[in-house]
Amino acid sequence: MTKFWWAIPIAFVFSIWPMTGMWLGVSGGMLGAVVMAVTGIVTLIMARGELIRLPPIVFALIVVLGVLNGWGCYKYPKLIQEMGSRGGILIALVAIGILFFSAGLSVPMLGYSPTRRDLLGFTFGVVAIWLLAAK
Repeated sequence: MTKFWWAIPIAFVFSIWPMTGMWLGVSGGMLGAVVMAVTGIVTLIMARGELIRLPPIVFALIVVLGVLNGWGCYKYPKLIQEMGSRGGILIALVAIGILFFSAGLSVPMLGYSPTRRDLLGFTFGVVAIWLLAAK
């Protein structure tokens, strides 16, 4: 299995927890807190051998990124819950947004040069956001 195929189960896992929490009637804040706490513990256990090799400044930057991600992980299920039946649309919008930011940031940060195919996909993503966000 190539690494790209891992995107399918990862996408499923990232999309099922907010929908299940909403279906179960769990508050968005509680859902985000519990899922992210358990996620953090599992990630720390799985990455334990890699953590000791980081320079302190790199570790500090990663901690700041974790704080920002924590904010997003708190807001994400709360907004899904507030949107009710349209909560699944927010999941799709966030997923598409992640694609945009990942692709956009890879240009200055990783030196990636987008192809015409990438730009076409980006254009379709803009159309998807517009269609999904419209009432």
